[in-house]
Amino acid sequence: MWAELPQVWYTIIEVVWPMLVLCGLGAWCWVYREALGKEDQQMHKKRNQQLQTQLPPPSTRTVPLTPVQKHFLDVMNKHGQN
Repeated sequence: MWAELPQVWYTIIEVVWPMLVLCGLGAWCWVYREALGKEDQQMHKKRNQQLQTQLPPPSTRTVPLTPVQKHFLDVMNKHGQN
């Protein structure tokens, strides 16, 4: 059953309830900020390790050069030697 409350109480509830929810979320984040930071660091470290293992060595090519790329490198090498 709903109790008949004055309209002012409904307005107060509509204002106070979101404030309580936001304060609760803020308190939760404040309490767990250290754990969240450590988890973020671990995920970042793990992602970096995965990327390093997936990258081919810098001296090997996996895709052949196009004729335009070969010509560009030849011209650059020619002018770089002069």
